Amino acid sequence: MNLKELRLRKMLTQKALADAMKTTQQTVARWETGKTVLNAEQIKELCSVLNCTAKQLLGDMRDQSEVRSAPHLFPVLGAPYGTLKVFLKAGLKEYPIDNSTREDLLVQLSEMYSERADLSDALWIGASTLDNHYLIINPRHVRKIELVSDDAESMPSFETDDIYRTLTAWPSDCDDAGTAEACNALIEKHGIHAVQSSVLEFCATFDDGGELRADLTDGVAQSVWEMTSLQQTNDRLCFLEVEEEGFERSVFVNVGTIAMLELPGIRYLQLLG
Repeated sequence: MNLKELRLRKMLTQKALADAMKTTQQTVARWETGKTVLNAEQIKELCSVLNCTAKQLLGDMRDQSEVRSAPHLFPVLGAPYGTLKVFLKAGLKEYPIDNSTREDLLVQLSEMYSERADLSDALWIGASTLDNHYLIINPRHVRKIELVSDDAESMPSFETDDIYRTLTAWPSDCDDAGTAEACNALIEKHGIHAVQSSVLEFCATFDDGGELRADLTDGVAQSVWEMTSLQQTNDRLCFLEVEEEGFERSVFVNVGTIAMLELPGIRYLQLLG
């Protein structure tokens, strides 16, 4: 079951999902661990809350050896779609995305109603990309968003999740020789600092084009979660803590000036999980 992943992609805590489902956090935890089986009505309601299909929620229950023997018969969740183009006032940024992200973006963009335009600084667009980014986009600072199929235009390159997951914990033991070889090849090509930065650091792009890069710590992840979880309320978070070094140094940025946050996806999910 993909419930936990879908919940985190929507930036919901177990309690928030439980409240939406009118149940308890303990029940949601049992759903995620498979200790309690969902009934048809619960599946339908979860799909509505998480903006997903039953297949995305439940996954492919067939034997994996069967899938590997005839992969063309089974469309895989996360199949590449193409390119997400975000035209900020500061310039263009491009990311490879899958079909589920495309569908999720279409839902989010269709819900940006004009009567809520005065609250656009409190609304955020979220998107997971195939190159290990979780994007949090402020629509007030976006000129245009394009979703372009790979059939129309080649998409940016990306690695598999297992490579990004291994690099996030690098150096660590890796049982798969192919994954270790791929990780070493990336490090040799780009350098260890650039590779580690890509899986451990976040980037904040501001409305004037300036950027701030820093380690994604637990404190920063929680601050980002707080910022986005307030989007449907009347509360506003004016400043976001982006660096924390105890007594020595603390850095806060004005939320209204943030055009987009690029978070290392796997690291962000680990810290929120």
